Amino acid sequence: MFDGGVNTFNGYVSYTTKSIQLIRDIIKIMDELNLRYDYISKQKDKYGRYRIEIRKKLNLKKALKLFEKKTDKWYILKEHLYGIQKSRTLILSEANKVKIIIHLNLFYPKKRISALSLADIVNIFDLHQELKVEEVQKLLFRKKTCIYEALKKLEKIQILSSKRKGLNKVWYLKNLLPIIRRN
Repeated sequence: MFDGGVNTFNGYVSYTTKSIQLIRDIIKIMDELNLRYDYISKQKDKYGRYRIEIRKKLNLKKALKLFEKKTDKWYILKEHLYGIQKSRTLILSEANKVKIIIHLNLFYPKKRISALSLADIVNIFDLHQELKVEEVQKLLFRKKTCIYEALKKLEKIQILSSKRKGLNKVWYLKNLLPIIRRN
Protein backbone atom coordinates (compact mmCIF):
# COMPACT_ATOMS: atom_id res chain seq x y z
CA MET A 1 0.00 0.00 0.00
CA PHE A 2 1.22 3.53 -0.75
CA ASP A 3 -0.06 7.07 -0.83
CA GLY A 4 0.52 9.53 -3.64
CA GLY A 5 -0.19 13.19 -3.22
CA VAL A 6 0.17 16.66 -4.66
CA ASN A 7 1.31 19.43 -2.31
CA THR A 8 -1.26 22.24 -2.40
CA PHE A 9 1.34 24.97 -1.93
CA ASN A 10 4.22 23.98 -4.23
CA GLY A 11 2.71 21.36 -6.55
CA TYR A 12 5.28 18.67 -5.72
CA VAL A 13 4.10 15.10 -6.32
CA SER A 14 5.18 12.55 -3.73
CA TYR A 15 4.68 8.85 -3.09
CA THR A 16 5.18 7.34 0.34
CA THR A 17 5.24 3.74 1.48
CA LYS A 18 6.76 1.56 4.16
CA SER A 19 7.75 -1.02 1.56
CA ILE A 20 11.20 -0.68 -0.02
CA GLN A 21 10.10 -3.21 -2.66
CA LEU A 22 7.13 -1.04 -3.59
CA ILE A 23 9.48 1.96 -3.93
CA ARG A 24 11.59 -0.11 -6.34
CA ASP A 25 8.46 -1.07 -8.29
CA ILE A 26 7.32 2.57 -8.49
CA ILE A 27 10.77 3.53 -9.81
CA LYS A 28 10.50 0.79 -12.49
CA ILE A 29 7.10 2.10 -13.57
CA MET A 30 8.40 5.67 -13.63
CA ASP A 31 11.36 4.54 -15.77
CA GLU A 32 8.98 2.83 -18.22
CA LEU A 33 6.98 6.08 -18.44
CA ASN A 34 10.18 8.11 -18.89
CA LEU A 35 9.25 10.00 -15.72
CA ARG A 36 12.11 11.13 -13.49
CA TYR A 37 11.94 11.71 -9.78
CA ASP A 38 13.86 14.55 -8.16
CA TYR A 39 14.20 13.11 -4.66
CA ILE A 40 14.16 9.68 -3.07
CA SER A 41 14.67 9.05 0.63
CA LYS A 42 17.49 6.64 1.33
CA GLN A 43 16.45 6.23 4.96
CA LYS A 44 13.06 5.63 6.52
CA ASP A 45 11.41 8.63 8.16
CA LYS A 46 10.28 8.56 11.82
CA TYR A 47 7.13 6.65 10.74
CA GLY A 48 9.12 4.01 8.84
CA ARG A 49 8.23 5.32 5.37
CA TYR A 50 10.21 5.94 2.21
CA ARG A 51 9.37 8.81 -0.14
CA ILE A 52 9.82 9.63 -3.81
CA GLU A 53 9.23 13.22 -4.88
CA ILE A 54 8.79 14.90 -8.26
CA ARG A 55 9.61 18.61 -8.18
CA LYS A 56 10.79 19.88 -11.57
CA LYS A 57 8.19 21.40 -13.87
CA LEU A 58 8.95 19.13 -16.85
CA ASN A 59 8.59 16.03 -14.67
CA LEU A 60 5.44 17.40 -13.02
CA LYS A 61 3.86 17.87 -16.46
CA LYS A 62 4.55 14.21 -17.21
CA ALA A 63 3.21 13.20 -13.78
CA LEU A 64 -0.15 14.82 -14.51
CA LYS A 65 -1.12 11.71 -16.51
CA LEU A 66 -0.69 9.56 -13.38
CA PHE A 67 -3.76 11.10 -11.75
CA GLU A 68 -7.34 10.48 -12.76
CA LYS A 69 -8.72 13.57 -14.55
CA LYS A 70 -10.90 16.00 -12.60
CA THR A 71 -9.89 14.65 -9.18
CA ASP A 72 -8.60 16.99 -6.45
CA LYS A 73 -4.98 15.92 -6.95
CA TRP A 74 -5.23 16.32 -10.74
CA TYR A 75 -6.73 19.81 -10.39
CA ILE A 76 -4.12 20.97 -7.86
CA LEU A 77 -1.26 19.82 -10.07
CA LYS A 78 -2.86 21.22 -13.25
CA GLU A 79 -3.46 24.60 -11.56
CA HIS A 80 0.11 24.64 -10.27
CA LEU A 81 1.45 24.04 -13.77
CA TYR A 82 -0.95 26.12 -15.86
CA GLY A 83 -2.60 28.57 -13.44
CA ILE A 84 -6.15 28.78 -12.17
CA GLN A 85 -9.25 29.51 -14.15
CA LYS A 86 -11.22 32.51 -13.01
CA SER A 87 -14.87 33.07 -13.78
CA ARG A 88 -14.65 36.73 -12.70
CA THR A 89 -13.09 39.06 -10.17
CA LEU A 90 -14.70 40.77 -7.21
CA ILE A 91 -13.87 44.07 -5.56
CA LEU A 92 -12.37 43.55 -2.10
CA SER A 93 -15.10 43.74 0.53
CA GLU A 94 -15.93 41.72 3.61
CA ALA A 95 -18.73 39.83 1.82
CA ASN A 96 -16.54 39.07 -1.20
CA LYS A 97 -13.69 37.92 1.02
CA VAL A 98 -16.08 35.40 2.58
CA LYS A 99 -16.93 34.13 -0.93
CA ILE A 100 -13.24 33.73 -1.71
CA ILE A 101 -12.64 31.84 1.55
CA ILE A 102 -15.56 29.51 0.74
CA HIS A 103 -14.02 28.79 -2.68
CA LEU A 104 -10.57 28.24 -1.17
CA ASN A 105 -12.01 25.75 1.34
CA LEU A 106 -13.92 24.02 -1.45
CA PHE A 107 -11.01 23.68 -3.88
CA TYR A 108 -8.09 23.46 -1.42
CA PRO A 109 -9.58 21.78 1.67
CA LYS A 110 -7.65 20.80 4.77
CA LYS A 111 -6.71 17.14 4.65
CA ARG A 112 -6.10 17.05 8.41
CA ILE A 113 -7.39 19.21 11.26
CA SER A 114 -3.83 20.28 12.10
CA ALA A 115 -3.01 21.23 8.48
CA LEU A 116 -2.63 24.80 7.27
CA SER A 117 -5.11 25.92 4.63
CA LEU A 118 -5.00 28.81 2.19
CA ALA A 119 -8.16 30.14 3.83
CA ASP A 120 -6.32 30.29 7.19
CA ILE A 121 -3.80 32.66 5.62
CA VAL A 122 -6.47 34.88 4.03
CA ASN A 123 -8.36 35.06 7.33
CA ILE A 124 -5.45 36.65 9.19
CA PHE A 125 -5.49 39.59 6.81
CA ASP A 126 -8.79 40.67 8.48
CA LEU A 127 -6.87 42.46 11.20
CA HIS A 128 -3.71 43.35 9.30
CA GLN A 129 -3.25 45.28 6.08
CA GLU A 130 0.31 44.10 5.49
CA LEU A 131 2.24 41.23 6.98
CA LYS A 132 5.78 39.88 6.74
CA VAL A 133 6.33 36.11 6.53
CA GLU A 134 7.59 36.07 10.13
CA GLU A 135 4.44 37.82 11.36
CA VAL A 136 2.18 35.30 9.60
CA GLN A 137 4.35 32.53 11.03
CA LYS A 138 3.85 33.81 14.58
CA LEU A 139 0.10 34.24 14.13
CA LEU A 140 -0.42 30.73 12.73
CA PHE A 141 2.32 28.85 14.63
CA ARG A 142 3.78 27.22 11.52
CA LYS A 143 7.25 26.86 10.02
CA LYS A 144 8.49 29.78 7.94
CA THR A 145 8.94 27.66 4.80
CA CYS A 146 5.37 26.39 4.98
CA ILE A 147 4.02 29.93 5.41
CA TYR A 148 6.17 31.25 2.57
CA GLU A 149 4.96 28.52 0.19
CA ALA A 150 1.32 29.28 1.10
CA LEU A 151 1.85 33.03 0.56
CA LYS A 152 3.47 32.36 -2.82
CA LYS A 153 0.53 30.10 -3.80
CA LEU A 154 -1.97 32.83 -2.86
CA GLU A 155 0.07 35.29 -4.90
CA LYS A 156 0.11 32.90 -7.85
CA ILE A 157 -3.68 32.56 -7.75
CA GLN A 158 -3.93 36.36 -7.49
CA ILE A 159 -5.43 36.73 -4.03
CA LEU A 160 -2.35 38.25 -2.39
CA SER A 161 0.32 40.60 -3.68
CA SER A 162 3.72 41.38 -2.24
CA LYS A 163 6.04 44.36 -2.28
CA ARG A 164 9.33 45.40 -0.76
CA LYS A 165 9.15 47.61 2.28
CA GLY A 166 12.66 48.54 3.28
CA LEU A 167 14.62 45.31 3.53
CA ASN A 168 11.50 43.19 4.01
CA LYS A 169 8.86 41.74 1.76
CA VAL A 170 5.28 42.34 2.89
CA TRP A 171 2.09 40.66 1.72
CA TYR A 172 -1.38 42.16 1.39
CA LEU A 173 -4.81 41.29 -0.04
CA LYS A 174 -5.39 42.49 -3.59
CA ASN A 175 -8.22 44.95 -4.32
CA LEU A 176 -9.65 42.59 -6.97
CA LEU A 177 -10.13 39.00 -5.87
CA PRO A 178 -10.63 36.11 -8.33
CA ILE A 179 -13.48 33.65 -8.17
CA ILE A 180 -11.83 30.29 -8.83
CA ARG A 181 -13.55 27.99 -11.30
CA ARG A 182 -13.01 24.36 -12.19
CA ASN A 183 -14.58 22.57 -15.12
